[in-house]
Amino acid sequence: METAPVLIHIFNRPSLVPNLIEVVRMAKPKKLFISADGAREDKLGEKELCDESRKRILELVDWPCDVQTLFQESNLGTRYALIAGITWFFDQVEEGIILEEDCLPNESFFKFCTTLLEYHRHDPRIMHITGTNQQFGKKVGDASYYYSCFPSIWGWASWRRVWKLYDPKMSLFPELDKENMLLNVFSDPVIVEDLQIALRMTYDDQNMTWDHQLGFAIAINNGLCIVPNVNLVSNVGVKKIGPQQLDSVVSNIPTVELDVNNIVHPDFYIANRAADLNQITWSYEDTTTTNKTKFKYEQYNKKSSFLNKLKSKFLEA
Repeated sequence: METAPVLIHIFNRPSLVPNLIEVVRMAKPKKLFISADGAREDKLGEKELCDESRKRILELVDWPCDVQTLFQESNLGTRYALIAGITWFFDQVEEGIILEEDCLPNESFFKFCTTLLEYHRHDPRIMHITGTNQQFGKKVGDASYYYSCFPSIWGWASWRRVWKLYDPKMSLFPELDKENMLLNVFSDPVIVEDLQIALRMTYDDQNMTWDHQLGFAIAINNGLCIVPNVNLVSNVGVKKIGPQQLDSVVSNIPTVELDVNNIVHPDFYIANRAADLNQITWSYEDTTTTNKTKFKYEQYNKKSSFLNKLKSKFLEA
């Protein structure tokens, strides 16, 4: 089976490139796309790191393949650089695999994605395939993978048909927020409240991420995300946080090879809410990564509540 086209997005960490390319080399995709953000002008030495990353990745690609590049001359920032890279990718291919420089997959990841991209190619219910499993050894069902409501972007694959639904501005969010429609997707009001705050921050450009918009697009289209029953991708770039410089629980999760020659498909096209809840639960317990974010969300929520009260009083007057 020919490996699906692969997009690799790099920035300023040339030391991560060799290990990533070593694994990609095993899959030998015939179409390889490389996107890169430009250096920030105020970061001393960053241009040299960006240049080294670009030079190194091009030198290491030594198998027969069509290599295309999108190297930004100036810094767009994570949100806009990745949106530009992924849009450029799906403008040229119908389906493919996306990896960032700090996402280190194992060999079975590529065949897993390629097989399921083909298997679900014409099924609009399926919108996302991830290689990341954050159940920490807990198996979900008897199949090779399960369905989730949440798209993980640490090594993933999708189709052009899905990316066409992506709206970086989340134009429909105010209507969804007003009608509290997320309760139709997630039944737990606590989860819904936290997701609404996160999406509201992204909508208001208080959080400059790009993946919340992908999750939003999938949610409002009632889409399903595929999650392997073992972890196929390790994020080796999660920064240590806090005065004790602790590792996050999501950092360097070991990968396990999956029997991709005998993939067993789930019997039902239903998101496993218990698995989703389990993932959310540990994410809130992971204080090394979430305390700062939760504080940010809490402050934003307080500010929003205060402004809403002022608005109500103004309207009443």
